[in-house]
Amino acid sequence: MSKVTILDMYKLSKAQSTPLLAVPSVLAGYDFMAEYASGYEEYDRYFAKTRRSFAPIWNLDMEDDSTDVLAEFREDVESMLAKNAEKYTRLWALTQKEYDPLENYRRHESYTDTNSGKDTVTDIIAQQMDTTVNGQRQTTDVNGEQTVVTDLGQRQTTDVVGQQTNTTINGQKQTTDVIGSKTTTVEHEISGFNSSNYEDSNKDVTTDGSHTDTHTDASYTDQETMGGHTDTQTEAAAKDTVTKQTYTDTHTLAQVTDTVTHGAHTDSHETSHGHKVEHEATLYGNIGVTTSQEMATQEMELWSKLNFYDIIFEDIIINFCNLVVE
Repeated sequence: MSKVTILDMYKLSKAQSTPLLAVPSVLAGYDFMAEYASGYEEYDRYFAKTRRSFAPIWNLDMEDDSTDVLAEFREDVESMLAKNAEKYTRLWALTQKEYDPLENYRRHESYTDTNSGKDTVTDIIAQQMDTTVNGQRQTTDVNGEQTVVTDLGQRQTTDVVGQQTNTTINGQKQTTDVIGSKTTTVEHEISGFNSSNYEDSNKDVTTDGSHTDTHTDASYTDQETMGGHTDTQTEAAAKDTVTKQTYTDTHTLAQVTDTVTHGAHTDSHETSHGHKVEHEATLYGNIGVTTSQEMATQEMELWSKLNFYDIIFEDIIINFCNLVVE
């Protein structure tokens, strides 16, 4: 009976619609096998095509059934993945790194400067005297003749006065005259024939008793009515002209010396330090040992030969398979 080869196991796993190297539950435990698990059909086909003539070592003289061979093969591969998980994880991470292939130098620096303590700066300032001499200054303003003309147009003022009535009410008026008693004496004189002297003859005396005279004036109303009229005053147009003659204003300021004296003094400044300064820098590029063309060539050679899963496939062949000679 012929031995079960890699190609035989590939055909069997394809018929079962399962990955050749391990069952899905095992593959899910390794991040580096995620890409294989999602596209195992293509990877298995490539593995079987390039290593079709190899067969598991223990299959050469112990196993006859292909199903048993496939099961044992998977167990061996699962053990290898578990044993080399760290190596495969690091190799996988390395293939996923983003970098510039034309750079061969990259350094990241990160450091912190911590400042502490106190600095004291003392400035001793001697006496200072500032003297400012302001020389005599003369300012002359010449004001030319100025004429200001104000035109006053004709102005007319009209006052309209309405009808006015003035009414004076005079109340009743009573006048009382109290006349006291009055005595009237009339003396009669006579003279003799051919005599120039007069002598008393007789006397008539009349006495009027006291009495009161009362006069009453009835109340009356005085009313004066003035008819409405319009007063109009017209002022003729006029022009006012004011002329200011040319004059010169001269101001003279005598020389002045200002002196300010600053006494000697000492200034002290203290600066306390207690802060941190963090520095970060990334240095990268080509240090010049290798040209950019050489690095580009090396990059192409690397990726033309490197395939992560080829590394795993080769480890499987080396550890578990032998070449079958037809």
